[in-house]
Amino acid sequence: SSSPAYGTLTMRVVFLLCAIATLSALVPRFQAAAVYDDQFSDSSVLFLETFDKETWRDRWVTSTDSKYGGEWMVQGPLAELPNGAPGDTMLVGQNAAQHYAIGAKLDKPTDQTESDLVVQYDVRLQRILECGGAYLKLLSYDPELELESVKDNTPYTIMFGPDKCGATNKVHFIFRHQNPLSGAYEEKHLVNPPLVKSDQFTHVYTLIVRKDNTFEILIDQKSARTGNLLEDFDPPVNPPKEMNDPTDVKPEDWEDDEMIPDSSVTKPDDWDEDAPPKILDEGDEKPDDWLEEEPEFIMDPTMQRPDDWDDDEDGEWVAPTIPNPKCEDVSGCGTWKPRMIPNPAYKGKWTPPLIENPKYKGPWTPRQIPNPDYFEDLEPHKMTPIGFVGIEIWTMQDSIAFDNIFIGDSPDRAAKFAEQTWKVKYDEENRLQQEKEEEERMKERLEEYNEGGFKGKVSYYVKMTGDLYKEHPIMFVGITALAIIAPLVFLLTRPTVPRKDKDVNKEDKEEEEEEEQEEENKGQEGEEEEEEEEEEEE
Repeated sequence: SSSPAYGTLTMRVVFLLCAIATLSALVPRFQAAAVYDDQFSDSSVLFLETFDKETWRDRWVTSTDSKYGGEWMVQGPLAELPNGAPGDTMLVGQNAAQHYAIGAKLDKPTDQTESDLVVQYDVRLQRILECGGAYLKLLSYDPELELESVKDNTPYTIMFGPDKCGATNKVHFIFRHQNPLSGAYEEKHLVNPPLVKSDQFTHVYTLIVRKDNTFEILIDQKSARTGNLLEDFDPPVNPPKEMNDPTDVKPEDWEDDEMIPDSSVTKPDDWDEDAPPKILDEGDEKPDDWLEEEPEFIMDPTMQRPDDWDDDEDGEWVAPTIPNPKCEDVSGCGTWKPRMIPNPAYKGKWTPPLIENPKYKGPWTPRQIPNPDYFEDLEPHKMTPIGFVGIEIWTMQDSIAFDNIFIGDSPDRAAKFAEQTWKVKYDEENRLQQEKEEEERMKERLEEYNEGGFKGKVSYYVKMTGDLYKEHPIMFVGITALAIIAPLVFLLTRPTVPRKDKDVNKEDKEEEEEEEQEEENKGQEGEEEEEEEEEEEE
């Protein structure tokens, strides 16, 4: 039997665990599609493009220069990718080993005299990038510029984004600075730029240039590089105040060698500079199985002169050579020579020891004179206004995708825009990737379960239990707690019979024994009486 307390407590525990499991199931893991609202359409946002509307064709113009053969399309992720977010559309380069150029006009030119500049966009390298660029070129404002005529030398203000090929692996930040004296422009390259995210997920790259000349690069909304326009670029914005005098020459008697050979020391008489570093080993002997008459390589007997071979144009045809098969199982073939060993008499070229130069004056440098090209620009953030956003790249891989381009003056708005676009997409890609990996993992485990015997089945259940804990720790802990608490609740709340005193139990037992003895005696007396009556009757 069970008490009301046991039933009530058990039901409460079960109800609590069910509620936890239900709430866990109701919490959404992802948002099905990226959505951004109209708050990004005010005057502080100079450019916004998500490529989710057909109107993109009205603003984006492809260069007609013959150099640019790469074609663009707005489409979803590649079908073979296991983690393509459904419904997502991006600007995608269609061809490998091609130059690309496309651009769009900003709603109005940038003005960085009194405001910050924020450039942000998504990149997905759907093919692993081996050699190519995926950066933006923010073209300088020019009212006469036609995007159809864009080339690699079209003036730009900022170049920003991933670039990878061979030893190059960097997120570019290059800006063109105008010399206030000559009016010429010079590229300033960021020193120690961050590395490219080279996987097949979508990543968001953000550049913030502030009006105090500081900058910050973020990758996936995390800071990857900070610095100052006046300190972290090569060549620096401002030239040095002084320069080397081109007319100054080093004096002939200037001694800039700190150490010199000791002229008082001569080469020892027994020093043989002509001794070779290695000599033949006179004790070496030719192996018995060495085949001197067999060449090490022979003509390939399976190769024949091609029918279309022309000796006049192609030269004399010679069959390729292959290792002689007769030499495979012996020590060697061809002319035998003893092996070479180090020469114990070898010393090399003799040189006298070095001593300190008593006439040493130190390194010579030309005298410094005022730099006639010196200037000081303390506000390099006031860059040439930007009028267009362009993509002008060369790449060996196709299917590089660009999306969610934001140009404005508010880092907070850019971050919020990334939360509503990139973050949704990135989370979905990760979820789909995990599902794919889970499918593959389950396939392997089922094979282990079906083919691994008893050990395989035990391993299967152990791994499944571990996965349950990782994916649903609250539910796992709740079920485990229920399995432990329920029996304890039952033991602690069930009704019990009061225990009797030992003496009382003893007395009751004696009384029962006396009653049983009396009944037994009565039975014996009755039997004796019956026997006596029978004897009297006889």
